[in-house]
Amino acid sequence: MARPRSIRYKLNWVVLATTFVALSLAGLAMVIYDLRSYQRTWERDLLTQADLLGLATAPALSFNDPKTARENLALLKARPNILGAAIYTPDGRLFASYGAGANAGAGPANGADGVRVDGGDLVAFKTIVNEGERLGAVHLRARHEKLDHLQQYLMVVALVIAGSLALALLLSNRLLSVVTRPLLAVSDVARRITAGRDYSLRATRTTDDEVGEVVDAFNGMLVELARRAEVLEQANQQTLALNAELEDRVRRRTSQLEIANLELEAFSYSASHDLRAPLHAIDSFSNLLEKSVREHLDDRGRHFINRIQVNARLMAKLIDALLTLAHVSRATLEREQVDLTALAAEALQRCREQEPHRVAVIDVAPGMHALADTMLVNQVVQNLVGNAWKFTSKEAVAHVTIGCEASAGRPATFFVRDNGAGFDMAYADKLFNAFQRLHSPHEFPGTGIGLATVQKIVSRHEGKIWAESAPGQGATFYFTLESAPADD
Repeated sequence: MARPRSIRYKLNWVVLATTFVALSLAGLAMVIYDLRSYQRTWERDLLTQADLLGLATAPALSFNDPKTARENLALLKARPNILGAAIYTPDGRLFASYGAGANAGAGPANGADGVRVDGGDLVAFKTIVNEGERLGAVHLRARHEKLDHLQQYLMVVALVIAGSLALALLLSNRLLSVVTRPLLAVSDVARRITAGRDYSLRATRTTDDEVGEVVDAFNGMLVELARRAEVLEQANQQTLALNAELEDRVRRRTSQLEIANLELEAFSYSASHDLRAPLHAIDSFSNLLEKSVREHLDDRGRHFINRIQVNARLMAKLIDALLTLAHVSRATLEREQVDLTALAAEALQRCREQEPHRVAVIDVAPGMHALADTMLVNQVVQNLVGNAWKFTSKEAVAHVTIGCEASAGRPATFFVRDNGAGFDMAYADKLFNAFQRLHSPHEFPGTGIGLATVQKIVSRHEGKIWAESAPGQGATFYFTLESAPADD
């Protein structure tokens, strides 16, 4: 992985790149200008040379003296860059020549004065005129040194650019510290804060430019971080204190629950043994008394003995209900697949056996299953079905429906619906409290603990239970349990 580059490195590259581009453009412009100047200078020089040769050889042309003309041309050996020269008569005949052969400077005898490029060489043409008379023409062929001059000039430009870049790098290293020093100071403060969590540190502003604004923004951020860190620390301390308080409450509550459990166990033992024994004795002796003095008792006496027996049995049922409520509160849940359809059918069969003369329309939905404790859920079903049977006892035809409303990904909602006495929803909050009754015990007998037991069992299964009703229109009790697929 490439190592991250510092800002100084990047700024140096920016300076060097900018300098290089600027110098390159300037050097290119100077090279182009110099080449054009060199071309024009060299052309003027060649024409001047041709003009001088024309003046020098004019007498030789006038007197038809080729020897003198050749001697004049031989003076060009002092100019090694001139490859050849020739003097032509007005009719285009070669009069004299210099260089590599007689045709070294060959060209048209009649042409306009000037310079042209021919095969990479410069060729100059100049008419020889004396007192208005055209005597002939001078042709010069010279080596074109433009490329040599260009190479030399490019070397000079390259050296200038290299030197300028070196100087720019040296100066940028010195001058960039003005920009990078405040940024490095900010970076150093940030590292110290990260290492020591000391938000009181601040970076020092040394410039009044954008870098200085960055320093101010950084310091402002540190102020905000310090404030938030203080708030967070206070919140942490409050959380720790609250956790300690909650743990203490939990310990105290746990201790209280342990004591309550011990007391509940003691009560259960007392209810099972100490309370049942006297009730059993009362019931037994009342039976003996009735049998012993039956012929001596009038109707009032028999009524009193019957009340003793009924209340003793009612008290026994109440004790059993309280023991059941205590048991479901602390019993260990053993979840398994429970067939609520079968449990509902058994509960209804038991009700029919107790009152076979009653007319009832029963509807139990098939395939109702849940993941729950079988024994505890059986108590829920028996209690709710028993209530539906009991509160429809005054109806000519009882209607009892047990069903399920299931939806994917959610607990199943089971319900028990009847067309019995119903109740006022204004008192629905009392339904699941122990010993709370919405009907007279003479009208519908019971202990007042059944629905409290049902609510406790459903809650232990992490479910909910509620009811909907209206006086004289029956009631529907709903409860939720974790659904389970039916057996194949």
